[in-house]
Amino acid sequence: MADGRVKTSRMRRRLEFILYKELSDADVSVRVWKRNGGGAADFNLQFVDVPRPKNPYLLGVAFHEIGHIHHYRTTKRYDELPLYELEYMAETYAIDKLKKHGMPTREYRAYATKYVLVCCAKYKNSGGDVMKIPAEIRKWTKMKVRKWIAARRVLVENTDINSLGDIKIRYKN
Repeated sequence: MADGRVKTSRMRRRLEFILYKELSDADVSVRVWKRNGGGAADFNLQFVDVPRPKNPYLLGVAFHEIGHIHHYRTTKRYDELPLYELEYMAETYAIDKLKKHGMPTREYRAYATKYVLVCCAKYKNSGGDVMKIPAEIRKWTKMKVRKWIAARRVLVENTDINSLGDIKIRYKN
């Protein structure tokens, strides 16, 4: 076996071990192993649909879905919170778990920030007040509040990102 494949195989086993431990600790089961990079959480049945953790990024996606169930269990009226708050809570949970297991977080943090910004933009574009978005979330996403308030619409571009600096936002007036 080539040296690179040995490393990849070891890494996958390590990532799967970490995921199974976290699933067990959270008392959550996998319903479906997703083929793409997305995921889903069923709050009522305590199941997640997640990709197999082939890299730290996909492990973060799985942690994100576990985070939804964790917060559903521990936060009153969780299902009544706005989407941007639900996603922020799940993303910070995932990043904390990645850090706990010594995984790199730069790429996942950039993706997570972009995702929360997309949710905030949907809220703003549907008539929501940007100032009602908690300050903690505005700070975490590095939201340029004055530009968001002045804009009629905010668009978070769907581009590949590797770092926070790669996130592109357009403001329509």
